[in-house]
Amino acid sequence: MNDSFTCRKVPVVFEFKVCKVNPSIGKLILNRKKTKIKIRGKVVSGFNKSPLEKSVICRSKIKYKTINTCKKRTGVRFRVKGKISGKGSCTSYSFLNITPILSCPCFSTRAMDYAVEGILNDSKYLNKEYSCKKSDDNSMSLLYGNPYHWLRPDYSVGTDSCRNSDMVFRTNSGQATECLRLLEDGCESIRDVLESPNDKTCPCFDVPDLVEAVNSIKVLKFSSELDTAGICSKSDNNITMNLPAIKSQKIKQTKSYAAHIEESSETCTTGIKVTEIDSDEASYCFSLMTDACNELEYYF
Repeated sequence: MNDSFTCRKVPVVFEFKVCKVNPSIGKLILNRKKTKIKIRGKVVSGFNKSPLEKSVICRSKIKYKTINTCKKRTGVRFRVKGKISGKGSCTSYSFLNITPILSCPCFSTRAMDYAVEGILNDSKYLNKEYSCKKSDDNSMSLLYGNPYHWLRPDYSVGTDSCRNSDMVFRTNSGQATECLRLLEDGCESIRDVLESPNDKTCPCFDVPDLVEAVNSIKVLKFSSELDTAGICSKSDNNITMNLPAIKSQKIKQTKSYAAHIEESSETCTTGIKVTEIDSDEASYCFSLMTDACNELEYYF
């Protein structure tokens, strides 16, 4: 597979285009800092980031590039972030990957793109502490997804093996190199997320608090004193979780969490302490609580 016919340098023309879906909308103002084009992790300059006036429907950038179809994987990313006059903000992510012949047995380009897209759209369950840290032996992990199952990385590669969740495969040097390239390319795509502080917070509790709470309830699964029906109560505007819900005083109820969403009253609760919060915080608190309660409903 490495003859001169298969592995060759190919001239490629990349076109990066941003368009308004509805031509009748107003001016599109691009975020100059967050609108980026990258090829193999390097920012491509020259894209006009001035506002698209109402009369301008699309804008594009042409980039000529020669790629090697075997030795290097070519990852292309186009991120557009901006706002429409009087309509609110908008975000778009586009991905293109040209892969070498060697493949990674644990995860593919498509799987990595899916993970990257999920993280860029909602990074609340990205473990920044352990993800995308390359070691001296070229080991690397990307840890994201369900926080209640963080026993193993979702994707990782070592010197002679790779992992996809609970599945581990042996690799030769070429496969390990390709797995590392996939991870490096994916990590480069989420670099802004990794380096930026969390833009969403819940003043009353966060993911680790609820993970600890859920795990403390799970260990009582077979206790006759555990009232599973009383663990979580949910409605469109309220959600409450008791830790744990009990039938008697044999098991001490230690704490409860709650989130309440209404235009006139948005709060979150830890124990008996109620905190007034804004709408973004309330929505985030509610989503964290919903995920925790869904995990318990599935478990029980």
